[in-house]
Amino acid sequence: MVQAGRSNIDYTRPHESYFSSIAVVSDVMPDGSLRLDVRATIKTDDGEIILVTYSGVVANNKEIMDRFNNGEVLTSKDGWYFITAPQFTTGSKKYDWVNQIQAVGKMVSIQRGAKIKYDWFIVR
Repeated sequence: MVQAGRSNIDYTRPHESYFSSIAVVSDVMPDGSLRLDVRATIKTDDGEIILVTYSGVVANNKEIMDRFNNGEVLTSKDGWYFITAPQFTTGSKKYDWVNQIQAVGKMVSIQRGAKIKYDWFIVR
């Protein structure tokens, strides 16, 4: 049984991702779904820093959570509703265009203790 409240979840290890640092917090809703609150920094190949923040919704069910907790690689084809709304902030002149966009995304694949892959799209 999942109890409502706040939890810290480590979905990715920064050294295995594009993020140079990441903090993930989620609120567990009474129905077991998660509300994500993520803050991460990206260091570009040319040394610029971009802050990524996103909220999101993850709808859980017992079968999906059991598979996730057992270390299976899950994909969006497994029926896990895992949606995000990323925003980007930077002081870099080269990448300042990211300050003007809103993105939406969905989980492509995830494995507990390993990494998560998203497809993110700019909303125009």
